Amino acid sequence: MWMIVTLADAHTCIRVCFNNDHRGLSSDIIAEHIIPHIMNGPVYKIKEIQASVKQEFHCDVSYKKAWYARRRAIDILYGDWPTSISQLPTYIQELQRSNPGTVVVWDHHPSSTPSNIIFDYIFWAFAPAIQGFRHLKPVICVDGTFLKGPYRGKLLVAVGFDANGSLFPLAYALVDEENNRSWHWFMRLLRIHVCGDMQNICIISDRHHGIINAMRTLEEWQEPLGVHRFCSIHIRSNFIQKFKNERLKNLMYGAGVANQTRKYENFMNVIFSLNTEAYAWLTGGSVRPEQWALCKDGGYRWGHISTNMAECFNNLLRDARLLPITALIRFTFNQTVDLFVKNHKVAWDEVYRLPKKSWDKYVKNEQKRRAHAVQVFDHRMGIYCITTAYRQSHQGGNAQTVDIENRTCTCGKWREFRFPCSHAIAACFRCGISPLTLVAHEHTFSSYQATFTGNFEPLRDPKYWPVAELQLNIIGGRLKQKMPGPLRNSRIRNQMDRRCPDVPRRCSNCL
Repeated sequence: MWMIVTLADAHTCIRVCFNNDHRGLSSDIIAEHIIPHIMNGPVYKIKEIQASVKQEFHCDVSYKKAWYARRRAIDILYGDWPTSISQLPTYIQELQRSNPGTVVVWDHHPSSTPSNIIFDYIFWAFAPAIQGFRHLKPVICVDGTFLKGPYRGKLLVAVGFDANGSLFPLAYALVDEENNRSWHWFMRLLRIHVCGDMQNICIISDRHHGIINAMRTLEEWQEPLGVHRFCSIHIRSNFIQKFKNERLKNLMYGAGVANQTRKYENFMNVIFSLNTEAYAWLTGGSVRPEQWALCKDGGYRWGHISTNMAECFNNLLRDARLLPITALIRFTFNQTVDLFVKNHKVAWDEVYRLPKKSWDKYVKNEQKRRAHAVQVFDHRMGIYCITTAYRQSHQGGNAQTVDIENRTCTCGKWREFRFPCSHAIAACFRCGISPLTLVAHEHTFSSYQATFTGNFEPLRDPKYWPVAELQLNIIGGRLKQKMPGPLRNSRIRNQMDRRCPDVPRRCSNCL
């Protein structure tokens, strides 16, 4: 037995400490240290890991070691990909048991055998979201984004828009690449399991050849079942890459968002005078006007010109894209549950006569109508001529014709947005009709409340889950491992990412 009788607590020797990036400070040790942070969200930046290690261990670590530590911490919390694939059938079985109506479709590799089923693709859509789509605008934005984990894969998403103008996730799929096969598979399942027999559904996307081919060849998406429109911002990006002229780009975008044919033609005439090849490109050479111009699309877009909402949703999924597949699906489930809980409360506690964003739009239009002059042409048929006030900029004084019976205005906004413009509201006040009765159902509170009436049920504790009979393997499938080591986690920025310096990079929902 030893006994300490003297303790010299004040040292005069030089303290031995870790050198920079000391090999004793392994990625496993760092992983254990950062697990509490990873539990809050797997997107824990490498520079933040390095700063945390410096503060805790007084040691600098390399980017590579910090990256491996984060990858190790994710594996500890959520499992690696092969383990996650093997757990996936059991998780899906419990998910569908607790939430009946949830759709999950598998696609296995052709070389699979009864004893060795090799995973390729998976599609999933939650039952309350499928039910809620019946009360949304018939507009769907589709987009794809890459995974950030050790496997090369793409997450395909489809989102809609609720009555408050917010995004509404509809369906997901995990595939190997964005190509003809994967988009054909996804769009077919989207129609069968989410859209059903609904007609005149507008699909807005970029010009990816896989989406274009799917919309052209799938019988389920031929008119009148569906129409395909392009994101105007993507078209602008493609346009500027080909013609490299800033003025042409601005003119093209102005034509794309114009509500009136007159304004569209003015922009196009200027483009024709500057570059006939650019004019031909926009009028059928590469795209048709109805595919990118708001005033030419027949009102199918409901005023939505871009896939920005889908891309915003991809940004919300940035945490999930680092996770293995079972954890990724669990993340989308929990996120959709939170979305329903939040919006259900808002929908039933709202004090306005319309959902907040729709009400703000109505108030703005109602204030503008006060400066309009109204002339009755046919009171019985509801035909009115509305003249706008002159402004100090020598603009205004325009005459618009409102047809209340057919819910149209020559400004084009009523048809595009299915929402009374200021001219329509002025006509309604003149004839004694409440403008709110002319708002499309998809913008109303009844639509908003019905969208979020579906209920999610929590899953049981995993120890009560029966093991699924289906056993999956990822080896030999279409999903391939990336090269070892840290790779690029963000896409290469291009023309679409150009923005004004004062504009926030993310919307308030993404913060």
